[in-house]
Amino acid sequence: MKIYWTCPYTKCTHKNEITSHLVPSLPHAHNGKIYQLISFKKEKKPANNIKILKAEVWDLFSEWVRRSASDEDGYCGCVTCGKILKWTEAQAGHYIHGTLFLIPELVHPQCPHCNGFLHGNLIPYKEFMIKKYGQKNVDRFEYMAKLSHKYTVFELEHFKKLYSEKLKELQ
Repeated sequence: MKIYWTCPYTKCTHKNEITSHLVPSLPHAHNGKIYQLISFKKEKKPANNIKILKAEVWDLFSEWVRRSASDEDGYCGCVTCGKILKWTEAQAGHYIHGTLFLIPELVHPQCPHCNGFLHGNLIPYKEFMIKKYGQKNVDRFEYMAKLSHKYTVFELEHFKKLYSEKLKELQ
């Protein structure tokens, strides 16, 4: 744990950082006088608005992916191993990870074993993708994955509204 210290002398810009929390104060000299540095904790920066929006949009998008792939009883199959499970137990697994996290063609239901333990089970996932979309589209998706894109607040708010509405239609 780091503790930060600042000098109470108003014209002094001296700051010190020490990792020991056992030191109640530190001596510091100015013009022949000794001041005791007072400890303080740095304030945490407020959470990034885009980071929060991304998480909110992902929750909506993930639920939509799993629900839209489910039957009327709420069951869906893992695209890589075929295991049938309730949509609430499934995960939204990516074919390509990274900036393309909101493209529906790249995200499908997977069981926790394939998505987590097997890190996406990518060989059967690619076979599924080729069967469903064709090699030409899979090549296009892989090319698109190499392009960088940072979502803006406007885009994320749009996606949040879109997937909220899509979820309402499914319910």
